[in-house]
Amino acid sequence: MFCKYCGAEIDDNSVYCSKCGQKLDENGGYADSFHDGSINLGPNFKGKNKIIAAILALVVGDFGIQHFYLGNNTAGILSCVFFWTGIPAIIGLVQGVLMLLESDEDFAKRIVD
Repeated sequence: MFCKYCGAEIDDNSVYCSKCGQKLDENGGYADSFHDGSINLGPNFKGKNKIIAAILALVVGDFGIQHFYLGNNTAGILSCVFFWTGIPAIIGLVQGVLMLLESDEDFAKRIVD
């Protein structure tokens, strides 16, 4: 079976494409019925957007909101507990810049299921 989004060969039982992260239907196509694959909607990493995650990290990274958005609740809670130290804000700034600069494949690895 092949992903209609990126053309990568995928396992028949896959729910998400291992290359582009697009959610698949039973035929290897898009799970969204309105989309037939003819329009490029851009990368979709399990419903997460790299730009939104980077903006969250840059703007409210001191509260760890980007961690919650990406599914890493433990890091998000730790950021909320220690926000008063300023360390999570520095980490958020670094993460935001790195997210903007990293490849789509590296961003997909940040997402926790």
